[in-house]
Amino acid sequence: MDIFNDLSFYYAGIDPKIGLSYSDSAFSLAKGLGWEARATTAVNNKGVNYWYQGEDSLALQAYQTVLAAHQKTGNRKGQASATNNIALIRYNQGDYRGALENHENATVIFQELGLRKNILNSQMNTGVVFLALADYPKALEYFLKALSQTEESDTWERGNLFTNLGLVYKNLNELEDSEAYHRKAIEHYRKEGYKQMEASSMGNLGAILQIQGKNEEAENLFF
Repeated sequence: MDIFNDLSFYYAGIDPKIGLSYSDSAFSLAKGLGWEARATTAVNNKGVNYWYQGEDSLALQAYQTVLAAHQKTGNRKGQASATNNIALIRYNQGDYRGALENHENATVIFQELGLRKNILNSQMNTGVVFLALADYPKALEYFLKALSQTEESDTWERGNLFTNLGLVYKNLNELEDSEAYHRKAIEHYRKEGYKQMEASSMGNLGAILQIQGKNEEAENLFF
C-alpha cells in the first residue's frame, strides 16, 4: 500500500494516468484494511496527479476531501498542507481572494506549529497572489518577510524569492533593483545546479537589460 502511494506521487510528474491508477489501488487497499490515514494519503496523491493533468476542479475536490479528513482527526499539519494546496488551486483558477484566504489560514497553522520552511513558503505564495493582483507594495512586504526568515542553506527558496522580488521591482520600474535581484537568483540556482530555473532567471534578467538598452549582454543571456 505504501509502495502504491509512493509510486502514485512519483508518477505525477511523469505520467499522471499511471499515478492515478496507483492512488486508486492504494485507496482501495487502505479502505479495505481500515487504514484511514493511508487512504487520505492516496486521495492527496490523487489531487497531485489531477493537478499535473491540469484538472484543477478534480484536484480541488481531492484536497477538500483531504482537508475534511485531517479536520476529523485533528491533524493540524495535514490541515495546513491541504489548505495550502487548495490555495494553489484557487490561484490557478483565478480566484485570487480565495487563494489569499487559504494561504493566510495555512500560515496561521504553520506558525502555530513552528514550521519555519512552511511559513516562509506560505508567505511567498501569498506574495505571488498579490503580485498577480498588481498590489506590488503588499507583494514586496510578503516576499521580504519570507526572505528575512530564510537561512543560507535555503537555496531554492531564496532563489525563488529573489526572482519574485526582481519581478516586483520590474513592475515598479525600479530596474536596477530588479536587475540585482535577478542576478542573485541566477547565482543561487547555479550553486545548486537548478538548470531550468537558472535559464528562466537568465531570461528575466535579459528582459530587464533589454529595457535598459544593454542589448549585447541581454542577447548573450538569451542565447
